[in-house]
Amino acid sequence: MNVFFFPINPFRSNGYSIAVKNDLSKLQIDQNDLIVWYEYTNDTFYGNDVVLLRPPKFAISRIVKVLQNHINCEVTAGDLKQLDLKQVNDVFCGDVIFYRAVRELFPTKRITVRFHNCFARIQDRIRLLGNKVNLKFRVQMRAYYQLEKEIFNDSNVHKVFISEEDRDYYCSMFGKRSDSDVWGFCPDMNKAVSARIDSKKTKLVHYGGLQTHKIDSLKWFINDVFIPLHLQKPDVEFHLWGAGSEAFDNLGKGIFGHGFYQGDGMPLVDDGLFVNPDLIGGGVKIKLIDYFEKGASFITTPFGFEGYPLDYIDNKFYYMVEPDEWLPFLKQYFSND
Repeated sequence: MNVFFFPINPFRSNGYSIAVKNDLSKLQIDQNDLIVWYEYTNDTFYGNDVVLLRPPKFAISRIVKVLQNHINCEVTAGDLKQLDLKQVNDVFCGDVIFYRAVRELFPTKRITVRFHNCFARIQDRIRLLGNKVNLKFRVQMRAYYQLEKEIFNDSNVHKVFISEEDRDYYCSMFGKRSDSDVWGFCPDMNKAVSARIDSKKTKLVHYGGLQTHKIDSLKWFINDVFIPLHLQKPDVEFHLWGAGSEAFDNLGKGIFGHGFYQGDGMPLVDDGLFVNPDLIGGGVKIKLIDYFEKGASFITTPFGFEGYPLDYIDNKFYYMVEPDEWLPFLKQYFSND
């Protein structure tokens, strides 16, 4: 029996679930294998699977893990006691949060670990650039940094990265390439070409959840780009959809935080230029697949486009602009010429 641990089910609408769905399509799982989901609800999705319940957001166990410099949702060996893991051949950890628990149960077994991001690379980049990040993200990065370095140093782990850039970081630091692979993402460009709308956009749009590591980049965009732009061009509005977007609602400054999007497809595709103001990079911004395939035009930083072919940038529907140039670029984009 092989065991596959996944950090979320593949049927949600976020990038994490899309990545898990992509992994499932690559793995050869048969009816004798065990799939373990790490979820908030006890629903199962396939014939031979079980659910490990994630602790609630403010559970004491999460606080204890943070104090131990661990990821607050990291799985422990005790969490796996309910599973029958006596006759196990291969183990696939669909996220780094399973690594320590699996390694404690199987000290010498060769296992596979999937990196959905490479926080060690992000932290090294932030140190180099001197970027300011919020306290919650700093604590999170420190825990991920320590865990990822443990995995990097484990010669009995086959590492699966989400982009060539993340893999190159690992190879440059540890001098190994044979013990790693890249399972990346690519949009269906035929679908993208048929869906996109060739029209002048009059609004700016952010679509997607606002996890901790995205907050600082979004605040930069609002404070350093949009507000100065709005002062000069008050007709330009900024609309946000996604979990946590309500907190940014400021009608007086032309900012509309709508919360989680309830409709079909994506909002304002015909009238909005979507923004991906990523200042730290790492991993792959999977929401860009939605932008491509649902016909949205977008502007991204170079960090936000990691993992995608550069020749997709056509400077008509898709723009890649360095952060210092966002404000002058958007002034020109929304000009009357």
